[in-house]
Amino acid sequence: MNRKVFLSHSNNKKDREIVNLLKFAVGELESVYVAEEDLQPGRPLMSDKIKTQIQNCEDFMVLLTHNAVSSDPIRQEIKIARDAGKRIIPIVEDKVSVKDLDVLPEGIEYIRFNRKEISKMQNDIARSFKNLQWEKVPEKQTEQNKEIQLLVISEQKPKQIDEGTIILSIILLIGVPLILILIFALIQKTDAKK
Repeated sequence: MNRKVFLSHSNNKKDREIVNLLKFAVGELESVYVAEEDLQPGRPLMSDKIKTQIQNCEDFMVLLTHNAVSSDPIRQEIKIARDAGKRIIPIVEDKVSVKDLDVLPEGIEYIRFNRKEISKMQNDIARSFKNLQWEKVPEKQTEQNKEIQLLVISEQKPKQIDEGTIILSIILLIGVPLILILIFALIQKTDAKK
């Protein structure tokens, strides 16, 4: 099952082009959520929809361009992701300072990109997500998380197979081919009489 990635970005047209490239680079490995592709007219922009999607994702990727660093909605989304304990993956445009974003966790690693070297950015991101695929995302241990973990663990226990099931399986494995052979022989015998 693919991990879910929330992609935060500005609505600038040039940034939207980068968003599409990011979705392509990450989309082969992950399920990427972009809010404007999940339109719910009449709801506030920073609605429960955004908060819920961020809380339900494993990773939070934020495209930090010159347009994005001054965006209040992006700051709010980063804060929601940080407070929810999500892994934050900043994709930072050249000449953009992450120091200006006080909502980012201090000392966080990020991927730099240059609009003139988009293929390098795509490769860096794809490689990073392949590495992240096997890592466990740090979670806040809530009662709900504990219940989910117990449910998953209980589903992973091997099921006991009784003798009746084993005998039935053997009969089906041997019996079905024998029945097919008999049917085939009868068809050939009928064809031979004609």
